Amino acid sequence: FAGERRAFDVFSAALGRVELENTQLWQERRLLQTAVGDMDDGLVVADLEGRILYANPTGASMVGLTPAKMLGRSFTEFIAGDDDAAARNRNLSLLMQTGRLDLDIETGAPNGRSLHLAVNASLIRDSADRPQQIVATVRDITRRVHFQEQLASLTANAASAETLAALTAGLARERDLETLLG
Repeated sequence: FAGERRAFDVFSAALGRVELENTQLWQERRLLQTAVGDMDDGLVVADLEGRILYANPTGASMVGLTPAKMLGRSFTEFIAGDDDAAARNRNLSLLMQTGRLDLDIETGAPNGRSLHLAVNASLIRDSADRPQQIVATVRDITRRVHFQEQLASLTANAASAETLAALTAGLARERDLETLLG
């Protein structure tokens, strides 16, 4: 019985370690789920064909869907639009060749307005450096783009105002010169 008792003790100790590791893994998973779920940016994980395996709530809401409704859909449809198959294929091919894809895109928002997104995608590799999945962060940069457009417009208006002022001053000098020569 001593051998059986020893085997039981070893088994019990191993089972205790496994339970502890499972508890720690569960806690780490819960922490990651909370952190990813609360991110201000969208997070999408897709397989190598571009089918979405996971999307956090922020990423899904950017395109007017729930995370569950994004599962199985093509990641590339959100970075090139439904009607641009060539761009979708080009983007996925570029990602597979370089391991990284950084895009600023304009797409339609669920409310019908224009939505500008910064998409940063990379390949997740295994220990042998083989691509396994795609992970992408998606940031809504619509406000930044609109501010840049407003700044460009204001700058153009300011340049136009300076030009108008210079022309007006030139005309005034010309009129004064005509008056003097009169």
